[in-house]
Amino acid sequence: MGINLMINMLYNEDKKNFFCNGGVFMQSVKQEAIDIISKLPDTVAIDDIMYQLYVLSKVKKGQEQIKNGEFTTVENLRREIETW
Repeated sequence: MGINLMINMLYNEDKKNFFCNGGVFMQSVKQEAIDIISKLPDTVAIDDIMYQLYVLSKVKKGQEQIKNGEFTTVENLRREIETW
């Protein structure tokens, strides 16, 4: 199970409750976890479930940081890299 599948699960357009700044309500974390786990194969290993939930956690943290303006621009990042 790769990161692309996880991202597709998080941003599946047919979900009614999905991350959006336009007033659409977000699902509860519990419901998002249930949705992700239910889409995994029955033979999934516990480690794979834990990884998917870890990725969900990191994506949600990143979304919150962006919402709070806690990010850097590509231009600033390029300048920082040039100093290395």
